[in-house]
Formats: sequence, C-alpha cells, structure tokens
Amino acid sequence: MREREREREREREREREFLGYPPTLINNQLIVNQGLSRTLQASDLSAVDQDDTASQLSFIVENVSHGYFTVFNSTTETSNVSEFTQEAVLKGQVRFTHNGSRLAPSYMVKVSDTKSATLAQAATIVFVYEPELNLTTSEIVLDQGQATTLSPVDISATDNETFAGSIIIETRNTSGGYFAYASNLKFQISSFQQLSLITGGVRFVQDGSSVVPSFEVCAFDGVLRSPWQTPRIYLNHRPVREGTPIAFKDVVQGADFRFTLEPVRFSDPDENDTLTYHAQLKGVGDGGGSPLPHEITFTPPSQFSGNLPGVGSFNIELDVIDPRGLKVSTDFVLSSVTREAAAAGGINVEQLYTSLSTIGGVGVTVLAYLWLRMRIAKHRRKFAFVNDLRKALNLEYFDFTRFDGDAYKTRTNDFFQRLQYEHPGFYTRLSPEEKKSFAVCVAEILTTRGLVTRSDLASGLFGLFCLLNVGWPNELDLDALEAQSASIVAEALSNWKGAALADREYQRPLQRWHYHSPTATEKLKVALCCAKPATADRWRVADKEEQHNTEQHGGVALTELKTREGAGDV
Repeated sequence: MREREREREREREREREFLGYPPTLINNQLIVNQGLSRTLQASDLSAVDQDDTASQLSFIVENVSHGYFTVFNSTTETSNVSEFTQEAVLKGQVRFTHNGSRLAPSYMVKVSDTKSATLAQAATIVFVYEPELNLTTSEIVLDQGQATTLSPVDISATDNETFAGSIIIETRNTSGGYFAYASNLKFQISSFQQLSLITGGVRFVQDGSSVVPSFEVCAFDGVLRSPWQTPRIYLNHRPVREGTPIAFKDVVQGADFRFTLEPVRFSDPDENDTLTYHAQLKGVGDGGGSPLPHEITFTPPSQFSGNLPGVGSFNIELDVIDPRGLKVSTDFVLSSVTREAAAAGGINVEQLYTSLSTIGGVGVTVLAYLWLRMRIAKHRRKFAFVNDLRKALNLEYFDFTRFDGDAYKTRTNDFFQRLQYEHPGFYTRLSPEEKKSFAVCVAEILTTRGLVTRSDLASGLFGLFCLLNVGWPNELDLDALEAQSASIVAEALSNWKGAALADREYQRPLQRWHYHSPTATEKLKVALCCAKPATADRWRVADKEEQHNTEQHGGVALTELKTREGAGDV
C-alpha cells in the first residue's frame, strides 16, 4: 500500500518537472534588393512547436547589420525591433529594410516559446545589387549645334550580376537637345543599352542655341535602377563671325597685293579656346576644297598677299576652327584683272545704257540680245555638256566672245568626244541631274589646274550681254585643255564616282523620265520626286524598248512616286 503511494508521488513529480516541447526553427533566409524593403513570409522565417501556437512563438534577432526590422499594422509601425511573433510574420506585418549600401546584410535568429529557446542561427541572405552609375568626374563636353558622340568616359555603369553591355541607360528631364542613335539622328531616344554607348553609337544632338543642355540619367539592369544623377555639362560654343564679309576683291595682274578681310572679325565665346585659321579654294557642295595656289599667301587671321601673273578668278574660303572642330566660314572671289580693266573699274552698266540711248542704240541692243539668245538656245540643244560646263565655270558664250566662235565651241566639245570614245555610253546613261553634277566636277578640276582665266574680251554690247546673262565671264585655256583632256577625263570620272558612291541618303532606284499626268498636282509631285541628288550607277535602262516605254508612259517614275507617297517622302 505504501509502495503504491510512493509510486504515484514519483509520477506526480515527473509531471511537474516536464515543461513542454521545445520550438524548432525551420526557415531562416531572405532575398533582399539593395536599398529596398522586403516583407517577410513563412518561407523566409518560420518555426514549429508541438504544444505552442504561432502567437506564443517569438523570433529574437541579434547582430543585425546593414539593415533593420520593422513591425507594423494598420495603426502603428515600429522600426529597429529585435523581437516579433510568428503570428506577425504570417500576417505579413514584419519587414526588413536594407540601408542602401553595397554591403550585404546579415543577422542571427533564435526562436522562443517563453519556456525555452533555440540557439541563435545565422540567416541565409541572397543580396541583389543595383547597377552602379558612374559619371565623369569633370564635365561632359557637348558641341553647339552638333551631334556629339558620347562614350563610357562620359557615362558608364557596372553591375555585379549583369553583363555591362546589357545595362540600360535611361534619361529624363532633357533640355537643350536630345539623345539619338548615330544611325538615325532625327529619331529621339530616352534609353539605350550601354553596349551602344561603348561602340560609339549614341550621340547628343544639341539644338544649336547657346543654352547649356541638361538631363538626368540612371542605370537599369531589368530589376533595379540606380539613383538618378545629373551630370555636369560644358557647352563648347561655335566660333562667331562679326561684320559683313567682302564678296569680291580685285587685284592687278602681275602686281604685289596685300589686304585683310576687314571689317570681318572672328571670336570664340569660350575663353580658353584657341582658334585655327585655314584658307583654301572653295570646294563643290560640302566637299573640301583644294589648297591655295602658290602665288597666294594666307597669313592668319585674315591677311592675303601675293602676286598673280595671269588673269583669272579664285573662289577662296576661310575656315575658322576651334579645338574641337567647330568652325565658321566665309568666302569671297579674288580676281586678277589687267591694269586697263582695273583703271576702268569694269563696265558701268548705267553709263553704257545712257550712251546707247543717246545714239539710238537701245534698239540695236535689244535685237542683238534676241539674236544671241536664239543662237545660244540652238547650241544648248546640240551641246548640252558644254553648256553645263559653261554655266559651272561662268564662261563666255562661245558663239560671240571670239571671232572664231565655232572653233571655240568645237574644241571645247572635243573633251566630251574623248569622254564618249574612252568611256562609251557613260554620259548618255546619266540623268539630267547627274550630267550637271559631272560638269561641276569637271569645272572644279579645270579651276584647280589653272585652266580658267578672267576674260578681257567682253566689251560694249557683248559686255552688256555677258553681264545680263552670266555676270563677269571667264574663259578656258583651250590649248591646255586639249593637251590635258585625257588626264582630266580620268580624274573627273574617279572624283565624281567616288563622291556619288558616298551619297548614302538616296540609294533607291528612280527612273527620271517625264510622266505625263492629266493633273497639275501629279506633275508637281513627279517633279519633286525626281529632284533628289543623283548618284552613280543609278537610273539604268535594260534595253531601248524599256526606255521608250518609260519615256512614253512614265511608268517607272509613277511607280517610284507611289512608293514614296506611301513612305511620306513626297
């Protein structure tokens, strides 16, 4: 009996000593983005206990670095907490916030049921870095009115988890210009891959004003963005030309001359820029010109001197360039005239007209004008190339400026005949615009070689006619032209084809024959459609029949017109 009582007493003592089952920590991990917050879920932090509920289990966090925990509900929010219940985690009321540095956070966790607690365990952290944007430590230099190529020296970004070329550079609040790809400067962009920046494919197009551009940039890796930053920008201004430049300057043949381009002045708004001055013969279009003849000396900033032994004209261009290549230009015509012409001061049209009127010469002048116009129109139809060359060189009309006008016409046309003989079919396959551009190319070569001189034969009625039609005329050295015609033909073909092939904007086939439309509107559209600059190796006709059909019906031009209407190019 006593033995049983003692046994029951021992059982009661054992029951009093059992305090319950200890808790167990199951999940202890976290995925957090740099500088952002993450609301904890059961998959991040959870524990189990056989004899306690979620509200009775508490998580105790220790040694928290580079971040903090926050517990919140609908009414309160407490930051930098070190203890919270599992029930709060299950309700989504616990948040971890990273401090924004590029250091991964860390902390220790243990779980308690008020009767016992587990040992502290380190949390497993997956840290996602945001891209790091690096701007130049000095300034991004942009050129006024130009498309400046940007490089990684100006803007660059890195990311621990992303290939550098795949990082996206985003822009906002852009003023004073816009971003564009080098392949299409007219299309504005607001974001681009860093790979395009690395390869030099991104440019900032400044709007041409004197306002310094501004913009903000950030880096984006597809998940996170770096903080927006505003770079320091320096605007490199274009040199400035002040004053009205001279258009013409006459010097006496064989006499020393020296003059400056007064009152023209050049300056640069940028204080530390040193300007460079370069004089040359003006090129055709936007192409560069040829060096000055050795008889003309240029002394910066705007002085010209020398001695011209012959009579002729030179179109001189003066470029003023800053250290980054921005330039402003002015050009003028330098003419060498005879002493007699210089003393006479050229033809005084008003005085000549008064004299002719006094002697009843107005009628003679009108009749001579009409007769010469008829003669010229005839030769224009027969010798189109010679006429284009004449207009490009501002030559005298070959059928009245010399007594042997027919010989002058024929000898000039010999150049065209050599072209046809050595390169059969080349000229006939060109469009009217191509023929004119080829004549301009030949004219530039003739001028460079010194075969063009200032005419001194025009006087009286002939001089008045020249002035009314072409201005003060020039003439060709026909003997030198015949002697050099072979080399001139070769050089002209090489230069013209090279320039034409460089024309990338209008590389579309276009037949330029008349399209006879019943409406004036369609005629105008075809004229505009067929007014684009010409290039080499275009507008070819396979056979005579196709050419005839095209000339009669305008089918190819109409097809091209409809294509360009659809593209909005007309």
